Amino acid sequence: MKSAPTAALLVLAGAIAAGCGGHESAALAPYAAGTLTPGQGLDDIRLGDPVRTFVERFGAGQVAVIAGDDLLAADLHFPSQGLSFRFIADAGCRDALRSGGSSVKSLMGLREPAQFLASFPACAKMPLESIGVAARDADSKPAFTGMTAKGTKLQMTRAELFEREGTGIAGSAASSVLESADDDRYERFAFVSGLIAYVQKDGARTDGPAEAHWKVVKMAVTAGDR
Repeated sequence: MKSAPTAALLVLAGAIAAGCGGHESAALAPYAAGTLTPGQGLDDIRLGDPVRTFVERFGAGQVAVIAGDDLLAADLHFPSQGLSFRFIADAGCRDALRSGGSSVKSLMGLREPAQFLASFPACAKMPLESIGVAARDADSKPAFTGMTAKGTKLQMTRAELFEREGTGIAGSAASSVLESADDDRYERFAFVSGLIAYVQKDGARTDGPAEAHWKVVKMAVTAGDR
């Protein structure tokens, strides 16, 4: 798995994430109850799929760009379905984007998929590197109501997570589309299968539940070294 970007990259993404209607996709609605499988994807949305295929089916949602020395990626978020998707720019795509001036501004053009792909055909094959599913917030009904291939659902407890997925590696630096500026609110566990699970630290309150009962609020799978 790739290492996590620095906090500075997350700030950058937050600063340039642009509000643009159409953050919902009717075609994605069935996937909000789908099966998330490490190393494979979400139902028939497969890790490694090209961005052209994805946006032709589902649109671009809410676009944010992650940029750094060794990473340039477009994160496509669909909040109503609780779904997020990260596409990685390869060397050819990066070169093409630089020709437009700012790589970041050029990649933000993915908000208009047809125009972007016509302007930067070298980026049409940007592969899907990470898929994330999330609750709207820690206390609400999950936007994603599906499960992992092993039966883990959002809002299950940490104990239930380990029963299904095995023991996770706490504090993993594995990178996913679900990274955010408030990640210190969560315990992050990486599993051998390739699943990354984020567990809400409810037990930080003196009257909160024991750690085993903290809730899973986000999960992601990555392409890793497939």
